[in-house]
Amino acid sequence: MCKYNELKYLCSMKKILFPLIILLFSCSENKRQLNSSDIIERTSFVRILEEVHLIEAEYQLTKINKKEKSANKLINDYTKLYSKFKITELQFENTMNYYSNHSEELEGIYKEVLINLKKRQSVLN
Repeated sequence: MCKYNELKYLCSMKKILFPLIILLFSCSENKRQLNSSDIIERTSFVRILEEVHLIEAEYQLTKINKKEKSANKLINDYTKLYSKFKITELQFENTMNYYSNHSEELEGIYKEVLINLKKRQSVLN
């Protein structure tokens, strides 16, 4: 039931999340050229972003009552995510920075993420 609530929350927040992410990363001062090894492959990045939004949704739902415990869990969840996908935090940040400078590609990625999250939600219903 918790995953259903997370997905429901995420879907209701999609109009806020996408512009916020673009805004946050479009202001980045890191304009150096990135190697292809610095950028996570698109298909993997879509899967990673799905997990990121589930992690963030769970955090938003639990932080009200258990702020410190939720913050620690958030850190642990990101660490597990990086390990699961065999990436580093720097690779994730570099990829977000890259796509924030290529907003049309990022928009396409987020369309895929939302479609995949809706599929997950329909399975739970």
